[in-house]
Amino acid sequence: MHEMSLAQAMLALAQQHAAGQRIVALRVRVGALSGVVTDSLEFSFELLSQGTSAAGARLEYEFVPVQMTCRACGADVPTDKWCELPGNEAVLMALEKGCACGCKELKITGGYDFQLVEIEVA
Repeated sequence: MHEMSLAQAMLALAQQHAAGQRIVALRVRVGALSGVVTDSLEFSFELLSQGTSAAGARLEYEFVPVQMTCRACGADVPTDKWCELPGNEAVLMALEKGCACGCKELKITGGYDFQLVEIEVA
């Protein structure tokens, strides 16, 4: 479970930047193709943050959909209509539909994100 190591890294970074202040919330950007299971991340963060300045802090998520670009014309191919699907399924749907130019050769250009974006302190 790589969420434990991600939670550990987030906690360390948050504590470093909070400089001893109580951490209230962490805003995290999570891409559809990142492979991060948010329930596992929350469990791990809650476990690791016990007894620290981040105990009880909430995790807030900003979800990033799959982003794809046509290899033929360079146009961005919208995937927002499949944003409720797991990332790999959104990729398959986009590949099946293809680009408005008719090309079905698409490349993934985004959606792998995992980033600690903001720390809220008291």
